[in-house]
Amino acid sequence: MNYATLEHNGNATYDYQLSKVIAQEMYHYYEAGSYLPSIQALARRFAVDWQTVDCAINELVAAGLVERHDNNAIFVPLPAVSYVLGKNARFAETFFASGKTISSKVLHKTVISANGGIAERLRITEGTPVIKLEVLRTVENMPFCVVSHFLVSIQGIEQEIKHYDSGSLYTFFAHLGIELYRGFSLVNVALPQEEDATMLQISPIVPILRVKSLHFDTDTGIPVEYAISRFRADKIQLSI
Repeated sequence: MNYATLEHNGNATYDYQLSKVIAQEMYHYYEAGSYLPSIQALARRFAVDWQTVDCAINELVAAGLVERHDNNAIFVPLPAVSYVLGKNARFAETFFASGKTISSKVLHKTVISANGGIAERLRITEGTPVIKLEVLRTVENMPFCVVSHFLVSIQGIEQEIKHYDSGSLYTFFAHLGIELYRGFSLVNVALPQEEDATMLQISPIVPILRVKSLHFDTDTGIPVEYAISRFRADKIQLSI
């Protein structure tokens, strides 16, 4: 394997040169989903201080070519995944079909009073109790989206939902004999709240895709679930 070397001359700063060299090596030698050597290892190899390497990595992060993880590991990200917001689209089924490993984990589970926006979407009286689930979804062990699910009380769901902690929510509904379909979705770009940015492992200044969706009971046509999903914008392409 013939690695590029850093030239200590010219008008370009060392960190700029280094970012270009690392980007070239990534293209030739590193696959998506792999990790680069540590900052210390890169500093030794190119005979520069770690601050120079750190600046070079920051340039690659800003360009979307690498990501920093909590342990400061440098990750080559996976390409964005296409997700169709169709009437019967299901997160789990979409990604299983693409051969990717996914998971869903319930972070919070509570009962709240529906406020104006939620009550209006679900066509219930303001103040009516609804079940709120906060769920983190990962793809290939990487945080992918955070979803707030607001569920109306039907068919004794309050008791059954106590047993839901992970997996596909719509498969869970199907086991209860409830089939849902997507009525509509609204998509916009927004900055993440601090808690969402932490869970998604992104900077608070990096935009997210926010999708608001309403799902109906196939048999009755009654709204059952209102969901607000916050996707990492660098990880997904939405097809509407």
